[in-house]
Amino acid sequence: MKKLYILILIILSFSTEYAIADSASNVSTNIFVQFLEENNIPITLNEEKFIVDKNINENDLIKFFELLFLSSDVIANNIANANTTRTNDGGPFVRNRIHIINGNVYILKDERNTFRLIYDPTHPDAILTGNRAGYVEMPNVDIVSEMVDLIVVSRIFENIIEECLLKGISIPEKYIRDMNYDDENFINEIYRRNAIKKLI
Repeated sequence: MKKLYILILIILSFSTEYAIADSASNVSTNIFVQFLEENNIPITLNEEKFIVDKNINENDLIKFFELLFLSSDVIANNIANANTTRTNDGGPFVRNRIHIINGNVYILKDERNTFRLIYDPTHPDAILTGNRAGYVEMPNVDIVSEMVDLIVVSRIFENIIEECLLKGISIPEKYIRDMNYDDENFINEIYRRNAIKKLI
């Protein structure tokens, strides 16, 4: 599922100007900046674009790629469970989010947003008694916000790949392979776009 989302969103990102905006997103670029700073990884955010130091070592690059892939997995899982009203823990699915503490990555339940209520007395998980009888508690997942988050992560990933290609930084093969699309066309598109930018 993750590969499908990344493939679709990378293709979509070619059709728009790709500034990394976080205005409407729950995945703020702040978590990525915080991760980079607390792990002393030489990637900085400058005018809505991540800049990769040409002397970055492979392990640092892998750490950041892993955070991006984990973020896309968490978002995809939220989307997949947007209608899950019953879990092993009881009650509806609770949205997950990435949190950075002292440079370490944690996946936490998002308890800040309350469950949505829909009226459906025929639903097997409908509340049976009280003033909410007939209502069903739905996960606190907003599909539109999750898709915006996925676009943000996808654009950051594209940004880092582009930086590496233009600066001659070796990209671990695993990450090119896991993107599951024709990387030769992608690479050619990056060079074409940057050639156009230099002419303007």
